[in-house]
Amino acid sequence: MNTPSSVRKLFRDITSATGASPDCLLLRPSPAVQPILWAGPNQEPATPHSPSAVIKALSQVPPGSRAASPQASWVQSLVAAICGTGPSANERQVMAISRRSQIIACLGWSQPWPASSAKFWTEKVPSVNRIVRDAINLEMIRTQNEGLRWLLHRSDRAVVAARIDGQLIGESVAATDLLKAIKFGRRHHARSDAPELPLSLIQALTQEVLRPVKLSDKVTAVFEAVNDGDSWLPLVGIEFLVETESAAPLRAPALSTLTPAERDTLEMMLAQMTNEQIAGERGVKFATAKNQVSSVLGKLGVASRRELFVPAHSSPSMAVLGGSTAVTS
Repeated sequence: MNTPSSVRKLFRDITSATGASPDCLLLRPSPAVQPILWAGPNQEPATPHSPSAVIKALSQVPPGSRAASPQASWVQSLVAAICGTGPSANERQVMAISRRSQIIACLGWSQPWPASSAKFWTEKVPSVNRIVRDAINLEMIRTQNEGLRWLLHRSDRAVVAARIDGQLIGESVAATDLLKAIKFGRRHHARSDAPELPLSLIQALTQEVLRPVKLSDKVTAVFEAVNDGDSWLPLVGIEFLVETESAAPLRAPALSTLTPAERDTLEMMLAQMTNEQIAGERGVKFATAKNQVSSVLGKLGVASRRELFVPAHSSPSMAVLGGSTAVTS
């Protein structure tokens, strides 16, 4: 895995805000995700000295974004888990970034810091906090758009896209039931109305171990990487193959009603192009592009473009992107 351009930009922005380049960055946007580490002067992907100890050390970080000196006990535990022991472990300034009481990122600077620098680093926490959280939010938006585009091109089957932070994109009734089958071992289970991606699957994705999963005699789930690899928040596409006597694929009614021109228009809408840009790209009049946008929204059952980008679990209308036909065994 190469270092994504978004991560290199994150390093540059943090360096600009603090005046010093961090030599390690640990990102964990969700408790279900294994921490992802970049380290060294070239910001290369790295493996922590003790991954299990990293998880434990993160749980010991006090809530709230903060900067801390090497003398803090949680800093010593975290640095030892990431880097091992050694002289450099006692010379690191560390900054932890949190969101809703969860630690989503930790940054480390390896040069020695005098006690007098504590006030300086504390004052830098708000700006670094904003930079890190904005970067994570932008990556989530980008991967959601990629997931929706993947769904668009596979609209004749029961499909769902998901990020390794557990968020499902464009889930349908059929896909939701089948995901419960993966998570709980049977098709229906009352424990979850909006199931997250199973932890075992998340771990497989982080290790790039993707394979078909047989759910029943008639249903198989096939997993594939969706995005182009330049992302630290990978997407997986889950396609459910349903065997029937006629071998007919499970169709998504809403998308199947779109004309080829409307499908092209929808893809441009997912790329957040304006009506004027769509008209120019397709070589049609502005009024024609506007009418096609309205037609697409009407067929998908959404009131506005904004609803196309609302996470599926909070907007029932988004279910049309994955199809709403129930699956029978």
